[in-house]
Amino acid sequence: MDPITLIPSALGVLGGLAQTIFSGRKKKERDLEKFANSYTPNESIMDFYNKSLARYSANPYESQSYQRQQNLINRNLTTALNSSQTRRGGLGSLSTLVQGANDASSKAASQAIGEQGQILNQLGGATRMKAAEDTRKYDMLYNLKAMKAVLKNIEANKEIQKNLKKLNYYDAEQFIKDCKTYIKAIKDRRMLCVIKSVSSTGMSRVIKFSSPQKSTDGKFYYRNYNCLFITLGYSEAKNQDGFRINGCGMDMVFHTNYCIIHDMYRLGLISKEECAHLAQKTPVCL
Repeated sequence: MDPITLIPSALGVLGGLAQTIFSGRKKKERDLEKFANSYTPNESIMDFYNKSLARYSANPYESQSYQRQQNLINRNLTTALNSSQTRRGGLGSLSTLVQGANDASSKAASQAIGEQGQILNQLGGATRMKAAEDTRKYDMLYNLKAMKAVLKNIEANKEIQKNLKKLNYYDAEQFIKDCKTYIKAIKDRRMLCVIKSVSSTGMSRVIKFSSPQKSTDGKFYYRNYNCLFITLGYSEAKNQDGFRINGCGMDMVFHTNYCIIHDMYRLGLISKEECAHLAQKTPVCL
């Protein structure tokens, strides 16, 4: 089997294990850690790399293709010389025949170097695949450690714990999934904001965030973040599908996203650099 086709299935297994870490958490953490520690690089990828390296290490002028062309050039030159009718005619055409053979040899050498360049490109791809395989075990262990840290931060946050208890059928697992979906939507510039209303004093407004998502059947729908907002402590507006944001004198849509992104940074879901970048991306107002 082509080693490239094995990668998506391997990633699917890892992704599935990562998603189950929250359900029966302690046992799943142990299972994932055991899987990561026992993980061995994909043999097909290693074989693909070794074969690519061996092909590139070979002398291009010793390849079968180059040797065949050289043999053909030599045979053609010998035949042309033997077919000369007279010594005078042979001597007269000798320089032309030799020059033609030299030109053909130069062309064959250029083709051999070109083939070596193609092999180098293949080796580059194989090297990247091998590097990914070599680090996969450590990536899994790092991601597991990072996820444990996020869960500890959530458990230590009294406000988040209190807000989670207000919601039925919503827990830390779903909250983290919503955070990741929110982050991805901000990165992709897909986050939308609808300003439902503005108070008469201008001191508050009701807003609602949503992002277009693609479902498993290929259709699009708008994903809301109501539970995420409630978990982070935002107040639902009465008789309106949205959240009341207090404040004026600034772009409150920008400010809301800025605060949410920094909350996610404090929980350990994004890096400091990602926080600085994503906090500046204001959702599109409709």
